[in-house]
Amino acid sequence: MSHTSTKPRLLPLAAALLLSAAAMGAIADNSGSENFGYLRSSDGAMVLSGTGDCWRTGSWTPAAATSECDADQMPKTAAAAPETAAPAPAAPVTEARAEPVAAAPPMPVAEKVAIDANVLFDFDKSEIKPQGKAALEEITRKLNLAWTQLQLIVSTGHTDSTGSAAYNADLSLRRAEAVKAYLVSNGIDANAIKTAGVGESQPSADNATAEGRTENRHVEIEVTPTAK
Repeated sequence: MSHTSTKPRLLPLAAALLLSAAAMGAIADNSGSENFGYLRSSDGAMVLSGTGDCWRTGSWTPAAATSECDADQMPKTAAAAPETAAPAPAAPVTEARAEPVAAAPPMPVAEKVAIDANVLFDFDKSEIKPQGKAALEEITRKLNLAWTQLQLIVSTGHTDSTGSAAYNADLSLRRAEAVKAYLVSNGIDANAIKTAGVGESQPSADNATAEGRTENRHVEIEVTPTAK
């Protein structure tokens, strides 16, 4: 039997005798104990020396070491890694929603529309017929959508070669002015509209034929957009 202290000790004779007697009883009862490596009393309590050390039996091995008697012989256990707090969940990303922007009216392009004078006017007249107003209605609607972006609207009257050149020039101007008056009455700025009457001087077809003369009788509406 060995003592757990690493320094040799000499116990007094009386103490040694007492311990021997106690040890005999302890050994007798130690055969049924759970751990044979240390001297225990009959009630299973660990027998200690006068200095508080445990007594090892002959069957002691390092594997029988207990933390109470041989803490330095116990297998070292790795220190548990400190718990790392889980990262806080990222705040949800909210995308800013762009407010819808109303579409701007389409920028008009330079455009020229020719309307048959026979649709707009009776023969040798400059008052617009109901049928002619219907023909101008779609043009007026488009101009009302974007007239603030317009630089110029030109209404030009044309005639065939029937009659004198002076009379035809006057008739074509009166018809151009009638078209302007209709556009202004429907909301178009009068200052944006120019008029001209060219009579028979700019034919688009042959005045020698009936078909050509019909084509030459018309009013042109030309739209020029404001420069960016």
